[in-house]
Amino acid sequence: MKKALAILLALALVAGAVYAEDAAYTLSGSASLVWGIDLNTQNHGFTNSASATLTFPLTHDGDKKSGDPITGEISISDFVMSITNGAFDGDNYNGSVTAKILLPSNMFIQIASAPSQKFNNAKPLSSFYADAGSTSSTSVSPAIAPNAGGFAFGMTGDFNFALKVNSSNKHTDATGDNSYGVALDVGYKFGDMGDVKVNTLFGNFNSMLIAAGLGLNLKPFEGFTAFVGADFQTVSGANDLDARVTLGYKMADVFSFDFATYLGMPGFTFNDIDLMVRLGLLAVENLTFKVGVDVWNLPAATNNILVASEIAYKVMMGEANYVKPYANVAYSMVNPGLYLKTGVEMALIPLTKFTLNYTGGKFNYDDVALSNTLGADKGVLTFTTKITY
Repeated sequence: MKKALAILLALALVAGAVYAEDAAYTLSGSASLVWGIDLNTQNHGFTNSASATLTFPLTHDGDKKSGDPITGEISISDFVMSITNGAFDGDNYNGSVTAKILLPSNMFIQIASAPSQKFNNAKPLSSFYADAGSTSSTSVSPAIAPNAGGFAFGMTGDFNFALKVNSSNKHTDATGDNSYGVALDVGYKFGDMGDVKVNTLFGNFNSMLIAAGLGLNLKPFEGFTAFVGADFQTVSGANDLDARVTLGYKMADVFSFDFATYLGMPGFTFNDIDLMVRLGLLAVENLTFKVGVDVWNLPAATNNILVASEIAYKVMMGEANYVKPYANVAYSMVNPGLYLKTGVEMALIPLTKFTLNYTGGKFNYDDVALSNTLGADKGVLTFTTKITY
């Protein structure tokens, strides 16, 4: 095994040196030491962590085709071999291959990879301190599964479309329902003013599925953006719909304002209405200041309200060194209670960052409710030293 690994590594080094466009390899890593104390349990101590990644690019990103008006085209990109903490990272060296037959008038037939028959235009909102998008149970994301493979016929350009045909199983499968799904995506770009797309989907995999979606982006004037999205599906006679509207305005170097609302209608009933408002100050250099209000799950729970803020100021000490005190403060009306995260981040020597942090109160994941409020939760105090390559 060690011999095989050495051979693979040598091949990667050679391939990287020959085929890499910018560099033969990239190396990154970081290490940190954290001392912390949980003021609830009085437990305290050190935690060490370190990671490193060595990446060898194996090919250029590029494609191969002839100069004929009708020709095959194959594009190969992102083939790399990565070693993370001494082990091969299987998620990062698979690469991607796209193969098409190119036709006149920007038309094409794609044979690889299999086109996706899934869309989600109206994504649920994320709360002020959320790490990722909401996993609302009312979210409508039409998709045909299983999806064994298929092809697409379409056209690129300002006006674009893709007709996608997929099958539920392969001819080599021992069992299967031998069903097919058909999707049609149509879009149009209004230059710098925005774009619109319409999704339709029909399938007969285990249960009848008919779905449609709409996504509209608008930029009518500088600094202003608007989005309207909706998704509908009917599965064996059960109807679901959701929609989202997002508005944003940014006055350069002064302030930003954002508003969004999400509507979930499983069974065509008003089950979930969420609202979000954000205001940010941009006028002061190195100052981060944001405030927001989230209102969740109307009309069922009128007390699902979160008022939150984030403030930080970076005091520069030369070109790279700085000291940045920060504070995140929120009040949730669900429990009710307070959340506080405050501390100071310091970059005083090269490659090294020190962070003193206190967090009191705990949020439910991606929600406006606190599972434990400041006071009932005495909090956690940590001091972190992190060195990054």
